[in-house]
Amino acid sequence: MIGLFLAKPFYTPSLAIVFPAAVPCGPIYLTLRDARDMQGSPFSCVVDKINGSFITAFGAGLVGGLSGDQESFTVVAKQGTAKDIDVKIDGPSKVDVQRKDNPDGSANLSFRPMTPGAYNINIKYHGKPIKGSPFICKISGEGRKRSTLSLGNCAEYSLKITETDVVDLVGTLKTPQGQIEPIILKKMEDGELGIAYFTPRSKGEYQVNVLRQEKHIKNSPFKIAVGDKELGHAAGCTVRGATASAIANASNDLIVDCTNGGYGGLSIALEGPHRSNIDLYHHDERVYTMHYSPHEPGIYILNIRFADEHVPGTNPFDMEASIADPDGQTELCEVMDEEDFHYLIKITPKVNGLHILSIKHKGMHISGSPFQYSVGQLAQGGPHKVQVGGPGLEKGEVGINNVFNIYTREAGAGALSLSVEGPSKASIKLENRDNGFLGARYTVDKPGMYGVHIKYNDEHIPGSPYMVNVSPDSGVARQVTVHSLKDRGLQIDKPCTFTVGFNGAIGHLHATLRTPSGGHTDCMTNEMDKGVYAVRFIPKENGVHYVDVKLNDAHIPDSPFPIMVGSLASDPAMVTASGESLEHGKCGSKNKFVVRTAGAGSGLLSVFIDGPSKVALSCREVDEGYEFSYTPFCPGKYLITVKYGNIPIAGSPYQTNITGTGRKPSPIMEQSSMSVETVEKKAGVPSRKLRGDASKVVVKGAGLKRAMTNRVQSLTVDTKDAGHALLCVGMISPSGLPEAELNVKKVTATSYSVSYKVQEAGEHVLHIKWGDDEVPGSPFVIST
Repeated sequence: MIGLFLAKPFYTPSLAIVFPAAVPCGPIYLTLRDARDMQGSPFSCVVDKINGSFITAFGAGLVGGLSGDQESFTVVAKQGTAKDIDVKIDGPSKVDVQRKDNPDGSANLSFRPMTPGAYNINIKYHGKPIKGSPFICKISGEGRKRSTLSLGNCAEYSLKITETDVVDLVGTLKTPQGQIEPIILKKMEDGELGIAYFTPRSKGEYQVNVLRQEKHIKNSPFKIAVGDKELGHAAGCTVRGATASAIANASNDLIVDCTNGGYGGLSIALEGPHRSNIDLYHHDERVYTMHYSPHEPGIYILNIRFADEHVPGTNPFDMEASIADPDGQTELCEVMDEEDFHYLIKITPKVNGLHILSIKHKGMHISGSPFQYSVGQLAQGGPHKVQVGGPGLEKGEVGINNVFNIYTREAGAGALSLSVEGPSKASIKLENRDNGFLGARYTVDKPGMYGVHIKYNDEHIPGSPYMVNVSPDSGVARQVTVHSLKDRGLQIDKPCTFTVGFNGAIGHLHATLRTPSGGHTDCMTNEMDKGVYAVRFIPKENGVHYVDVKLNDAHIPDSPFPIMVGSLASDPAMVTASGESLEHGKCGSKNKFVVRTAGAGSGLLSVFIDGPSKVALSCREVDEGYEFSYTPFCPGKYLITVKYGNIPIAGSPYQTNITGTGRKPSPIMEQSSMSVETVEKKAGVPSRKLRGDASKVVVKGAGLKRAMTNRVQSLTVDTKDAGHALLCVGMISPSGLPEAELNVKKVTATSYSVSYKVQEAGEHVLHIKWGDDEVPGSPFVIST
């Protein structure tokens, strides 16, 4: 499934509505007139008071709109409490809610409903519904329009015989399992006789019987040998062209290459707010070029199926990226869909320091996310800062590219080496990308266990070598499909069941559940009908689990399947670790660090410490998280890995250098671990970190030159070009005591007036700080 966005230019007049500081609870109506009503006037908003704070909700998106259009509304609460606003939307179709929290306490929300009907918008503040919630948003329109094109060319099979008349011919197909199926015969473009739609479901020899008046024609029966390459599988098809954006009322090219897809039918469907024209423009062998033209702008969903399977691809609307700065402020990133299922993520850091980049697919972190991203001076680097992730490190298959990503930015300058060792020689390719990312792929010819060795400056990165079980050509496993697998909203100790359809495949089905704590559990399987199995498991932990579904030890398409047990609010990107013992510590002493989980929901928090000795590891709960203490018994380098919901937090693992005297180090790496099922902790209001430049503050006035006893003197402080910070003013008398009378008054947004009156003769010292730094000339010595 591929999403398309068709841009439409529009103009919207800007409008600012200022609400009074105190208003009665209930709806308010505002009408703005300029010869004619503005669109949407009169404007309605709802004001409520919860826990002593006013909260306001307003916007056209709370009332109604059109299917396929972006609808928006705003919720305003007390400054710094936007995180306490909870919004959920239920309706005839699932909608993705885009949200931006602002420092002033407001939250801007938008959603795009694709199906007409009534949508319930539930708004809560501090866990309580606000007045008017749920709001009923009535979406009108005609709903989605679907345009389709079906092509059977790639399912045609020539029998290599010429027949002038095909009207009285009757054909049947005998499968390798002995089943007899009717077939449609046709005259091919070159005049040869062929099968109009040949879609084999299993390997083996097929027999085609062609009869005229109940007698075989020449060369009948025909034998067709079908191997893995001939089986129809959508994974062998590639798509390029206008898959991410298109232009309305213009011809947009779409190229589907079915060369490696075997035999199967190709169908294209375009769903959107209006009908579209789809035509086959050209086909060369098994490469098809289509032209499509949507009649109106809007959001369209492009479905491409081959052999009754979706052509692999990631819906760009399922991808989400955000970046959190050192102050904890989070912003959404722009995600751009590129060819070959690659995505370009644009980030614009505004401050120096350590940022946390989260990349999610369908609400769950992709392999390797969250990432550390340093702006300015890099922190301590080394092999332990190299991050890797991708399916090629979890599973493999012979004869295809097994891919994964390598992220080296935080490791600093160094040499990266990659090797794959196993039953056969591997072909390895590296693709250099921007900002420290590398794309890696390897291909092998024989199945078995392979070791993927990744070294940085001739030293293995954590986890290397990665042991990957490479299966034989998945073959018929490509035919197997999974249905009704719920990937979120699951709860501990409540059974989860889904079905697996063989679709003609033959073999042994095996399913396992991988838990956040690292355990493996076999799932129960029961045959419900011929070729249809029910798979059941009961989760025992919160966090991200993975369900491996295999046929004859080969993963089926999209396996392993990630599922979330517990709340989706359990987010490792919100978890941070701090403390000096993450960098250095002492042998034989307790070394402490804190893992902050406030605002990250509840989940399984795990700490692993690897080093030359075991450590005594303990944990205690603190206000905003958990404090861990560890006592190592010999000096050396230790790696501290922190995971939340089985996902490493940004910055993990940490390398700490333990000094002092102790016992002899172990000849092997020793590991100590501890896991804690956390409770949900509310984050306090984050203090805003002000960034001012004291060197640009200007201080002037007669009060700097000379002081006179019992007379008020004054001076001005100008911070126009100095950014934002706290102004601190203090004055000390000759006796060493603070001056009895000193006043600071804000005159304008960037200027202050300072006045003082001294009572002692002598030298008085005036300190003026902007933030933590003295302004130019401070401290000022003023004599009477």
